[in-house]
Amino acid sequence: MLGESNPVTRFAMLERQYLQGNMGFLLLAMGLGVIWVSIRLQEEVLLIAAAIAGLGLLVWGFVLTPSHWQVAMEVLVIVLLFPVCVRCTFGEMGLFKRRQ
Repeated sequence: MLGESNPVTRFAMLERQYLQGNMGFLLLAMGLGVIWVSIRLQEEVLLIAAAIAGLGLLVWGFVLTPSHWQVAMEVLVIVLLFPVCVRCTFGEMGLFKRRQ
């Protein structure tokens, strides 16, 4: 294309790719921060509003992160939540209780 040989255009394209890649991480961090602040709020209405806003930022940031980071985050969440799921399923109140 005509504009690809122009160094200014090439720099603008690289800058846009860099910002798009890092914008997802920035939104993820903002979402986690807003959710963390919402947990510490005493007023219920503010807590719910902040949690919903944080969740929106978290989802938006997850969508904008590169796919290899998304897969790594999903694997990490599954590994961290697996013991909780096993405890809920096979524990005292779980679906598959051990009968004696």
